[in-house]
Amino acid sequence: MFQAILRGSLILLCSLFLSACQGTPATQTSSSNVDPGSNLIPRQAVFGNPERTQARISPDGSWISWLAPVDGVLNVWLAPADALDKGHPITQDTGRGIHRHLWSADSAYVLYLQDKGGNENQHVFAVDITSNKMRDLTPLDKDSKAQLQGI
Repeated sequence: MFQAILRGSLILLCSLFLSACQGTPATQTSSSNVDPGSNLIPRQAVFGNPERTQARISPDGSWISWLAPVDGVLNVWLAPADALDKGHPITQDTGRGIHRHLWSADSAYVLYLQDKGGNENQHVFAVDITSNKMRDLTPLDKDSKAQLQGI
C-alpha cells in the first residue's frame, strides 16, 4: 500500500514538473517592436541626476545646503536660509559626484563622504562655509573606509 502511494506521488510530481516546462517561448523585443506612440519614461528621468536633492538646514538655522549638479556632477550647494537665490556650490567635484552630506554641530562646516574612483573606501571631508576650504578628516591608507553614523 505504501509503495502504491509513493509511486502515485512520484508520477504526479513528474507530471507537474513536465507540465511546467511547457511555457510559451520567450520572444525577443527590439526597439523596432516598441510603439513610438507609447509613453515611455525618458532614461534621464530614471537614471539622471536630480535637479536638487538632500536639503539640509544648519543646526543654527542660518543656512541651507543641498546637492545639485555642477556641469552634470552632483556637488554641495549653500545659501543663507533667508536668501535661497544666493545659493552657490561649495564643492568642485568633477568625477563621481557627492551623494551624502550633513552639517557639523556648530554649523561651521558641511561634511560629506566620497571615495576615489569607485573603490568604496569612503573619506569624510569638511568644507568651511566661510572660506570654502576643504580638508580630508580621514586621511587613511588606500584600504581603509570611514563612515558617518550621525552628528
